[in-house]
Amino acid sequence: MYIVNTSFFVSHDAHDRWVGLMKEKYIPFLAAGGCGETRFYRVLAETASPEGSTYCLMVRCPDMDVYRKLTGELFDEYKTAALPMFGDSVQWFTTLLKEA
Repeated sequence: MYIVNTSFFVSHDAHDRWVGLMKEKYIPFLAAGGCGETRFYRVLAETASPEGSTYCLMVRCPDMDVYRKLTGELFDEYKTAALPMFGDSVQWFTTLLKEA
């Protein structure tokens, strides 16, 4: 079992629209695309950034085929929707985790 963890830093000016996009469109899109369990979290820190908030999206992938689909066509869909809307207001990186 693999978990794909994508961390997002979202500036305050894009926050509400971006969270809406994730909850209303992108997370349901991932489920419809055959991804496993999806979890969406806001990262809490001792000191909040004055520039924005950090979130993580965790998607369970049973095998590498689902991982490749997620990081290929499904992430491309996110980029196609989010980049024109948010530009540099949202930055992200992805890590792959394997259950021990």
